[in-house]
Amino acid sequence: MDLTKKIYINCFILNGGKSTRMTRDKAKITINGKSFVENVIEELAPIFKKCFLVGKEYHHPFIAGWLEDIIKGIGPIGGLYTALQNTDTLCNFVTAIDYPLINRKLVYALWQKVENLLNIHDAIIPVYDDGPHPLFGFYRKTCIKAIEKCIKNKKFSILGISDYCNIAFSDIKKILPDRDKILLETSLMNINTPDDYKKLLKMLKNIEK
Repeated sequence: MDLTKKIYINCFILNGGKSTRMTRDKAKITINGKSFVENVIEELAPIFKKCFLVGKEYHHPFIAGWLEDIIKGIGPIGGLYTALQNTDTLCNFVTAIDYPLINRKLVYALWQKVENLLNIHDAIIPVYDDGPHPLFGFYRKTCIKAIEKCIKNKKFSILGISDYCNIAFSDIKKILPDRDKILLETSLMNINTPDDYKKLLKMLKNIEK
C-alpha cells in the first residue's frame, strides 16, 4: 500500500461538538503530546487533496481552511451539510476529532475498497463490531438533498439520510488482515466521555508494553 500517493478528494474534520459528555473541550485534550484536533489533522491532511476543519475555529498549517457551520446546534449532520455545501470534489471523506488515533493506513485501505462503489452509491459508511461509523465515511455531494430532508423533518442522525439516498455499509474487518486488529481498534475508538478517554489511554499503555 503506497501511502505517499494522494487521494484526490477533500477531507473534512468535524470540530463542532459541545463536548457535553466529556465535560471539557475535546479538541484540547491531549494524547501522545498533541491535542485531538492536531492528531487528526496531521494524520490525514498529507493523503488528501485538501483538508478542512468544520465547526469551532482552529488554524493549522496543514489545513486549507476553517468552515463555520451553516446551521448550528444540530450536531454532526450540520457539519456534514456544511462540508458538502463547500467542497469542490464530488466525493469527500468526513470524520471528526472524536477519532484521535485515526490511522491513514486504514482510511487509505477503505478508499481502495470502496472507490468504485461510490459510482453507484451516495455514501459508504464502515461498520465494525460496535456498529456503523458515519463519521468515518465517504460522502458524495449527492447527499445534500437527503440531509436537507432530514433537517427539515428534524431527524438529526446522520444515519437517517439512508431514508432518502443510497448508502452502502462496508464491513471494515474485511479490509485489513487480522494482524492489523490493534490498528482497527485504536483508529475506530470514538472518544466522547472521560471513561472513553481512560480506556484509550489504557489501551495505548498496553500496546507499549
